[in-house]
Amino acid sequence: MVLKDSIADWEKYAPLLESMGTEAFIAQETDELVDRLVRYLRDDDIDWRNFFIGERLKQLHWTDSFEQILDRRDRVFSADHDGLIALLRPHLAEEGLQQLAQRLDQMRRLVSTARSCPEVRVLFVGDCLFLDLNVFLTVPLLERGLLLHATYATSKNPVELRSTLRGLAAEPFDLVCYSPYTYEFNLLLLQTQAAHNFFSSPWSLRRLAAEAHRQMTPTLRLLCEQIDCNLIVHNTANIRRHHSLLNYIKGFAGRRARTAAARLVNPLLMQELAACKEIAARPITLIDEVAMAAQYGEWGLGKKFYDSDTQHTTAMAQKLSAIYLDMICAAKFLLGRKVVVVDLDNTLWNGIIGEGAVEHDHRRQQALKRLRQKGVLLAIASKNDPRSVRWTGASLDESDFIASQIHWGPKNLSIKRIAEELNLNVKDFVFIDDRPDERELVRLGVPGVHCMDATDDATWRMLEWWVGALPEQSEAEDRTRLYQERKLRQTHMDAATEMAEKSDQQELLSSLALQLRIRPASQKDLPRAIELINRTNQFNMCGSRATLQQGSAWHSSPRHHILVAEASDKFGSMGIISVMVLEQSGETLQIPVWVLSCRVFGFGMETALLNQARLLGKELGATMLRGLFTQTPNNQPCRDVYPAHGFAWTGSAWELRASELPENPAWLEVFFGDKLLDVRQELA
Repeated sequence: MVLKDSIADWEKYAPLLESMGTEAFIAQETDELVDRLVRYLRDDDIDWRNFFIGERLKQLHWTDSFEQILDRRDRVFSADHDGLIALLRPHLAEEGLQQLAQRLDQMRRLVSTARSCPEVRVLFVGDCLFLDLNVFLTVPLLERGLLLHATYATSKNPVELRSTLRGLAAEPFDLVCYSPYTYEFNLLLLQTQAAHNFFSSPWSLRRLAAEAHRQMTPTLRLLCEQIDCNLIVHNTANIRRHHSLLNYIKGFAGRRARTAAARLVNPLLMQELAACKEIAARPITLIDEVAMAAQYGEWGLGKKFYDSDTQHTTAMAQKLSAIYLDMICAAKFLLGRKVVVVDLDNTLWNGIIGEGAVEHDHRRQQALKRLRQKGVLLAIASKNDPRSVRWTGASLDESDFIASQIHWGPKNLSIKRIAEELNLNVKDFVFIDDRPDERELVRLGVPGVHCMDATDDATWRMLEWWVGALPEQSEAEDRTRLYQERKLRQTHMDAATEMAEKSDQQELLSSLALQLRIRPASQKDLPRAIELINRTNQFNMCGSRATLQQGSAWHSSPRHHILVAEASDKFGSMGIISVMVLEQSGETLQIPVWVLSCRVFGFGMETALLNQARLLGKELGATMLRGLFTQTPNNQPCRDVYPAHGFAWTGSAWELRASELPENPAWLEVFFGDKLLDVRQELA
C-alpha cells in the first residue's frame, strides 16, 4: 500500500488506479517491488537492492522533462522512506528500525546523487536482455558517478528496426550495444528454442543460420556506417531461459539444435565483424556469450534470477552487468583522453622501490604499454628519488613515458607541470595512484583530471577495454615519438638561441629543415582527419567536432574539399597536423572547419595552408575566401590568424577579397602533392 500511495495521485497512474481498483493495481504495479524490497531487507543482498531501485526508477519514467523526472524520483523515494518507517515502526524493535531506516536512507541518497552525475547515453539494440541488464546497472553506475540514459531499439522486424536506427543516427550516444541473437530477438533462431527442434536436420539448421545472418547483416552495417561511437556486439550461446530444474530438463531436448545453430551463426557474424572494421568509425568490441556459457554453464546462465508475469531476468543479465559497468564507465570517462599519468610504487609495481626490490605488475604495465601503442601518452608523477627508479625486468621502460615528475613535491603540481610541458589541457588527463589522499589532492587541485584507484581491479579492466576501443596507430602517428621529437626540436631551438641570442629567427627555423605536404584527403585519410578535428581544442577555428559519416559526406560532395597537411623536419615525420574543410558557394570559398595541431605552432604553417586555400579558390573561380570563426574557451592560439593575414571581419565571418597573401615562410618547403609550390608564381 505504501508503494502504491507514493504514485497514486500521479497522472501516469491515477487513471489506471481508478479503472482497475486498488487491489488489481497493487497486484500489477507494486507487488513485485515489495517482493524485491523484502528480499533485500531480509538478505542484505546488494543485487536485490539494485533490482528494486532499478525497477522503481523505470516505473517513475515519463515523457516530461529530465528535471521533472529527477524531482519525481526524489519525492517518491522520500515518500517510500517515510511511509515504510511509519508502517513498520510498531512491529520492529529500535535496533531493527534503525537498520531499516539506514538502508532506506541509503537508497534515497543513491537516487538523489543523480542530480550531480553526468549522463551517459547508451543505445541498446536487442530484446529484453538489455532491459534486464539495466536493472543491475543503474545503481552501480550512480555509485561510480554516472546517470544512465538508455535508449532501446527492440523491434523484431528488421526493416522497422533499421528505420528506428536511422532516426537515431544523429543522437550523441556514448556507446551502442547490439545483441542480434539473444533470447527471442531473432525470430528464426527462436525456433531452435522449442523442444520439437530436437529432430532438426543439419541442412535445415544451416539454412536457418544463413537466413538469420542475412537478416542481421544490414542492421550491423547500418550501425557501423551511421552511428559514430564505439560499438559492442554480442555473439550468441543461444541460451534458453528456465525457472526450475524441471523446466530446464523440458528444454534440454532442444539443446542440440540450439547449440548447432549458434555454432553455425557465430562464424558468419565474426566474418561480418571483420568486414565491418573497414567501415566502422571506431573498433568493435565483442561480448563472447559462448565463453560465458563455457564458464558458467547453460544451467547457470539461463536460470531466472527473478520470474514473474512481467519480469524474466536471468543470471546472464546479472553476469553481463559487471562487464557492461566497466565498459560504460570507460566509454564515458576515458575515451577521448590523451594522457595517463601514473604513480610508481604500489601502482606499476608491488612495493616501494626506494626500500629495495619490487615485483613488477606486468598486467598493469602491459595495459599501459598497449595504450601507448594506440596513441595515448604516458607520464609519471611519483614521490621518489629519481636515482632509485629502475626498469630492469619491467614491461615498460623509460622511453615509454613522454614526461616524468619524480620528486617529493605535491602531485597536483607535477600534473600541472606535465600539462604545461605537453601544451595540453588537464581535462585530457587520467591519473592513477594507489593512495586515496593523493587522488583527492589531484581531484581538488587539478579539476578535470579523472582519478583512478590503482588498487581497484576495475581500473585495469577499464583500461584494457579502452585499449580495445582505440584504433590502431601507424608508426607515422606514434604520438609518443612525435612528442619526443618535439622535445628535441625545442631543445635544438633553445640551444641555438642560447648560443646566439641575437641570431636571426629565420636561420634558426631553417636549421630544422621543415617541410609541409598538403593534399586532398583520400578516403583512407578520413578516420585520422576526423580524429584530429575532434581532439584539437586550441587551434580549432570554430570549436568543430565531426563524425566519420559527416567526413564521408564532405568527401563525396562536389561542393566540399578536404585538405590534409603532413609536416616533417630533420627529426622525423609529425604525421597529419592540419585539416581544412572548404565549401564553395558561387564565387565564395568558405572555410567552415580548420584545425592545426599544437605541435607545429610557431612554424608559419597556417600561412601556407591559407595560401593553398587561395590557390584552390583561384582554380574553382572563387573570388572571395571566407573563414568562419567561433570563440571558445580554448582557441586563443588561432584568434588572430585571419586578421594577421589580411582578412576583414564582417560581423559574422572573416573575409578576404585582396589578391595577395603573405608569402610562405622562407624556412618552410611547401608541397602540394609531390609538387614544390611557389605561391607567387601560382597566384600570378
